[in-house]
Amino acid sequence: MLPAPVRPRQLNAALLALSLLQACTGAPREDPVPQDSGSSSTPDTDTDTDTDTDTPPIDEDGDGWSIDEDCDDADASVHPEADETCDGRDEDCDGDVDEQAMDATDWATDADGDGYGNPAQVEAACEAPAGTVANATDCDDGDPEVHPGAAEIDCDGIDNDCDGNHGAGGAWYAEVRYPTVQAAIDAAWSLGGEVRVCDGRYLERVVIDTDAAVQLEGIWGAALTTIDADGDDAPLRIKSDGVEISGLTLTGGIGIMRSSVGSDRTGGGLLVEGSDATLRGLVIRGNSADAGGGIALVGGGLQTLDDVLIEENSARYYGGGAYFDANTAVSLSAVTVRDNSSTYTAGGVKVDVGAVVTADAATEIADNHAETYGGGVGLDTGSSWTGGLVRDNVANSGGGGLSLSCSSSAEPVTLVQVEIRDNQADQGGGLDVGCSLQGVDLVITGNEADILGGGAWIERSSTLSGGEIRDNVSKNYEGGGIRLADSRVEVVEVDMGTGSRDNDPDDVATGDGWSAAGSWDYGDA
Repeated sequence: MLPAPVRPRQLNAALLALSLLQACTGAPREDPVPQDSGSSSTPDTDTDTDTDTDTPPIDEDGDGWSIDEDCDDADASVHPEADETCDGRDEDCDGDVDEQAMDATDWATDADGDGYGNPAQVEAACEAPAGTVANATDCDDGDPEVHPGAAEIDCDGIDNDCDGNHGAGGAWYAEVRYPTVQAAIDAAWSLGGEVRVCDGRYLERVVIDTDAAVQLEGIWGAALTTIDADGDDAPLRIKSDGVEISGLTLTGGIGIMRSSVGSDRTGGGLLVEGSDATLRGLVIRGNSADAGGGIALVGGGLQTLDDVLIEENSARYYGGGAYFDANTAVSLSAVTVRDNSSTYTAGGVKVDVGAVVTADAATEIADNHAETYGGGVGLDTGSSWTGGLVRDNVANSGGGGLSLSCSSSAEPVTLVQVEIRDNQADQGGGLDVGCSLQGVDLVITGNEADILGGGAWIERSSTLSGGEIRDNVSKNYEGGGIRLADSRVEVVEVDMGTGSRDNDPDDVATGDGWSAAGSWDYGDA
C-alpha cells in the first residue's frame, strides 16, 4: 500500500522544525540547493569566507603608469607621455633617447664654414649635427666672405655684412668710404683718381674742382645711381680738366648762375666749364635752366659724350636738352636727345658760334619742341654739325629740324651727312636757313611746312652738294622741297628725283608769291 502524499503545508512545518533543531544544537547549516531544472550553479569551494577582490596594478613612482607600462617605475618623470629633454634618458619610453627634445637647440647648416648658418636649413637636436652651427644669420651660405660682421666691400653690390644693404652706400675713394659723393671728391682733391659711387639716390650738388683728374663712376649704372639737386643749382658741375663721369642719372637741377652771363642759369643737369671732359653712360633727365636745360658745355674745351640720354629737360631761352658754347668741340657717340623743350629756340640742342659737333650714325635728336625756331637743333654763325639723325621735331615758327641763325658775322654754317627727316614747322619744315649754308650730302626727306618750304626755307646764299631732297610737303604755298627768299643757292649733284614734283607741290620755288624771289642754280643736279 503506497504512503499518503505529503501536502505543502505539512512540508513547510517539517522544514521549520528541522531549522529550529539545528539552531539549538549549533550544527552547521547547509543551504538547500534548489533543483530548478532550468538553471545550474557551481558551489563556492573557497575557504576564504567569500572575501575575493581584484589585485591592483603596481605603480611604484606614482606617475599613473604601472610597472608593465613604465620603462622606469622608480622615476615619476619617466613614462610614455613624458616630455623628452636633452639629458641622455628615454623619458617617453619609446626606445629612443633625446629625440624631439623639448629643450633641443636649433642648428643651421654652415656650408661655407664661416661660422654662420643658413636660416633656410635648420634642424633641432640636443647636440650639433656635423656641419652645423648654433646661429642662422648667414645671408649667403655659399660665400665665406659674406656673414654678419664682415667688412663691407667698396660698392660691390653684395650685402657683405648681411644688414640688408648692397654695399655700404656712399662713395669710395682710396678704399675709404665717404657718406656723400662730394666728400669723396674732396678727398681726391690733390691726387685725383677713381671715385666709386654705390647705388642709391644722393640729394646733393657735386662740384669737381680738383688739382688732379678725377674719374667719377656709378658702379651699378645710371638706372640705380642718381644725383638729385632737389631743385637747387645743378646736380653736377665740372671745373677741372681730364674728368670722366659715368654710370649716373643727373636730375632735379635748375642751372647755375654764372657771373659771366648775369642772372641767367646755365646747365640744369650738368655744367662743364672751360675743361675737357668725357661723359659715358649718363642719363640727364628732368632738369631746367635758362640755357642748356639738361647739359651745358661752356668755355671751350673738347667734350666727349658716349651712350648718353638727354631727355625731358627744358630751357627758358635756348637748348632745352643741351647747350654747346662758342668754340667748343663736341663728339657724340650713341647720344639721344629727345622730348626736350625750349620756350624760345633750339628745343633739342643749341650750338653757339664756332662750335664743332661730330655725331655718329647712332646719335639722334628726336621729338623735341621749340616755341619759335629750331625744334631739334639751332646753329649759330660759323658752327658745324656732322652726322647723326634729326627727326620728328617741331618748331612753331621755322626750322622744325634745324634752324641756322647769324648773330655776329657772315661765316657760314656747315652741315655734313646729316639726315633731316619727318620734322614740322610753319616754314622750313626740315631746315630754316638764316645764315649762309654749306651743306654736304644732306638727306632731307618727309618734312612738312604749314606755309613755305617743306624741306627747307633758305634766305641766305648757300651751297648744297650731294645728298637728296625728297618727299617733303608745303601744305599751303609753294616750295615743297625748297623755298628761296632773297637768296641764291648753288646745287651740285643733289638727288631730287626724276621730275620737278618729287616734293609737294614742287621741288623748288623761286617766285615772288609769298616772299621775295631768290635764284636757283641747278649746277649738276
